[in-house]
Amino acid sequence: MASFILESYKTLQRDSGDATVQILTQISGQLSAISNGTTTSVPPPLPQFRPLSSSVRVNTLWFLSLCLSLTCALVATLMQQWARNYLQMAQGHRSDPAARARLRAFVFDGVSKFQMSHALGLVPLLLHISVFLFFLGMIEFLYPIKNTVTFAVLGFIVTLAFIYVDSGFARPLAGYPP
Repeated sequence: MASFILESYKTLQRDSGDATVQILTQISGQLSAISNGTTTSVPPPLPQFRPLSSSVRVNTLWFLSLCLSLTCALVATLMQQWARNYLQMAQGHRSDPAARARLRAFVFDGVSKFQMSHALGLVPLLLHISVFLFFLGMIEFLYPIKNTVTFAVLGFIVTLAFIYVDSGFARPLAGYPP
């Protein structure tokens, strides 16, 4: 994903090579006018750069996909850390069953209050959204390059989406029992 973003984000900025060519052309014209003894006019300013709307869409999709993927990694790591802390706390009071029961009840109340089961279910959902945002960005990225490649990749993605929905992978995300 990162290599695609590295390639595509450049389309959001003016190409420094094009700007350099334009400036050198202006300088060359001014030097030529000076050597011919003619007066030089003020060169027109460089045209304002506007990235293509497709470049903006591709980069928006891909950066959102990257953000969601990193968020999933962060949340999964935090949940793993919380689970490890819970196990350490629960095993720390082995000799006193009453203390262990109180601690487990306290932790369970916290897990219920903060709705950890919903947070756990949110991680796969965010990751799935991230993948499909990346796919949408890929189609948008490929379309101006080569239609044959675009439609081949689009066919694969549509087939994958059909299998994803038909096989029930999306059902747990929609709130149905797994």
